[in-house]
Amino acid sequence: MKIIKIRDLDNCSDGAYIKSLLFDKVITKEFIDYLGRAGELQYFSSFARPFYQVNFKNKCVVKGVEGLKAARLKLYQNGAEDVLSYFRGVVGAYNNTPGNVVDIDMFNNNK
Repeated sequence: MKIIKIRDLDNCSDGAYIKSLLFDKVITKEFIDYLGRAGELQYFSSFARPFYQVNFKNKCVVKGVEGLKAARLKLYQNGAEDVLSYFRGVVGAYNNTPGNVVDIDMFNNNK
C-alpha cells in the first residue's frame, strides 16, 4: 500500500488542514484494521459502503470507505508537515512489516 498522490483541500475553520489521499490499491479491511492498531478505529460495517475513521490522538484523523483508493486526512494545525510524515511512516510500516502486522510499540507513544 502506497500513497501515490496527496492533494490539498480547503482548510477547516478550526485551523486544521484537510488532505485528499490516493493510494495505489483499494483500501482493504486488513489495512483498516492495521491503522486501527496504531490509532483509535471506528468502523461502520452496516453502512451501504463500510466507512472507517481512525483517530491518531492529537495528530490526525484518516477516514474513508473500504474498497476505494481514496481517503481524507485531517491534520491538526500544530506541526501539520510532521504529522503528514508520521502518517506516511505508518503506511510505510504496513508495507515493510512481515505479514502486515504493525509493531504496536512503534506507535504506542503517539496514540
